[in-house]
Amino acid sequence: MIKTHVNKGDRWIQIFSNVFTVHPDLQSVRQLKDVDGMQFHLHPNSITEMRLRSDDFKGITLFNFKKHKLHSFFTESGFQKRVDELGDLIEDDMNNIDSFVKRWHELHKPVVTTWDGKA
Repeated sequence: MIKTHVNKGDRWIQIFSNVFTVHPDLQSVRQLKDVDGMQFHLHPNSITEMRLRSDDFKGITLFNFKKHKLHSFFTESGFQKRVDELGDLIEDDMNNIDSFVKRWHELHKPVVTTWDGKA
C-alpha cells in the first residue's frame, strides 16, 4: 500500500509504504474493490509503515540530500524549478518503487491480515 500526504502550508510531500499478507489469498486485486481500507491505516496494521526517503535511509541522516521537500526559492522561476525537481524525484521514486519495497522487507515483517484489514 502506498499512501501520500500533502498538507497545506507544508513543504514536504510525505509518501508512506506498507506491505501486508492478506489471508485468505486473493485471486485478483479486484476482490478488494468494495473493501473499506480504513483498517489498513490503523494499528496494528500501520505499525510497519515506512516513510520513503526518511525511515528507510541507511547511515547518518545528515547526508541524506534527496528528500520529498520543496526546497527554498526566491523567484517565480526558482519556484517552478524546485517544483519540477520535486516532481522528477517523486516520479523516479514511484518508477523505482520495488527498491523501496525491498528495503521495507529488510526492515519489517508483513502483518498477516484479513481482506477487511483485521489483523
